[in-house]
Formats: sequence, C-alpha cells, structure tokens
Amino acid sequence: MPETDSNTRHDFFINDIAREAGLTQRFWNQAYLRFLKEAEGDTSVPVFDRYDIARIVRVPFGPGGFDVLVRCQPDPREHRIYRLTAFATGGERQPLEVSEAYDQLREDRAALVEAVLLDSNRRW
Repeated sequence: MPETDSNTRHDFFINDIAREAGLTQRFWNQAYLRFLKEAEGDTSVPVFDRYDIARIVRVPFGPGGFDVLVRCQPDPREHRIYRLTAFATGGERQPLEVSEAYDQLREDRAALVEAVLLDSNRRW
C-alpha cells in the first residue's frame, strides 16, 4: 500500500499548463486521495495490486470538474510513482473509462494537464 501518511499536497509536481488552469497541488492531492479510497474499496483485486491499476476519479473543480487518470509507473518495485492526467468532464455524467482516457492520450494533444507524485527519493 502507498505511504499515504507521508504524502502531502506539497509533494506533487505539476506542469505549467495545469498551474495556468488553476489546478493547484491541493487539487492533485484531492485526486490522489480519491484514487486511494477507490483502490482500497476494490475487493476484486489482491490488496497489494490494488494501487498499481490505472483508475479514473472525478474531482469537482469550478463549474464542471475533471476526470483524473491516475496510473502507477510500470513495475513499481519498492516505491510507487504516480502520474495524474486531468481531462475536463465536458458535462458528462459518468467518468471516462480508463481505455477512453488512454485513447485521448494517444491523440495529438498539444497540452496535457498533469502532475506527478514521485517516489520517496524524488525520482521519476
């Protein structure tokens, strides 16, 4: 399980586009905590593997909100590194599916709104 007690909102590194959109470290921390809650409640997966599965969480923000794709680095070994990518909801009632988010990532997108929660040694 990730070390949730040691992570704070100040541990998120956000890109300039996210900062310009007003998505602060507090926003990313909220997305991460929602991810952890969803992972903890997923009894269909062994406990240790729950935090390695990519998930979409919806985070309220302004008039709409964002669907945030949270994914763990491949082969996490000792410490996990999480990458968070936000997609505007566009008024949709249901969050994106993970496969839809990956399809959007493959499109030619000039700007991605992202943040990273690095491992305990601040490595990628």
